[in-house]
Amino acid sequence: MSQKKTITKKFTITTIEALVPPPPPDLDSKFYSLQEWLKNIIDQDNPLKNIVEFRFGLSQHPDDYFIYLVGVNTYTDSYKTETKIEFRPQNMYFKLPRVYWDGLDRQQLTTKLIKELSDFTNTQKFKTSFLSNAQRIIFWGKTVVIWSKE
Repeated sequence: MSQKKTITKKFTITTIEALVPPPPPDLDSKFYSLQEWLKNIIDQDNPLKNIVEFRFGLSQHPDDYFIYLVGVNTYTDSYKTETKIEFRPQNMYFKLPRVYWDGLDRQQLTTKLIKELSDFTNTQKFKTSFLSNAQRIIFWGKTVVIWSKE
């Protein structure tokens, strides 16, 4: 007669998520539009390694809104998942002009940004850029997929 034996092991799974630092307090944007900022990043920067996911996010500081872009890769082993920021463009932040968001609450602004970023993924500039080499582009915070190869 055979006996069944149950073995219980306890272990911890750790998830480490890199945080995007806030923009410098004296940051002033030299761009007039979201499109101009994106085109500058594409023309001036290029990741040194393959980036799986680009993240756009919205940051609010006293009376201003900033959008940012970073590239991240996630690494997993048996007990740990770590997401690292591995691409920071020179102009990582864009201070949104007040006229862009004036009269909108944060939700309305986020919706407007997601729409404009989604529209940008249909341009030739995007299609021939390093951004289109990623698996996906998301709007962080709401985790809305803006574009995906999948």
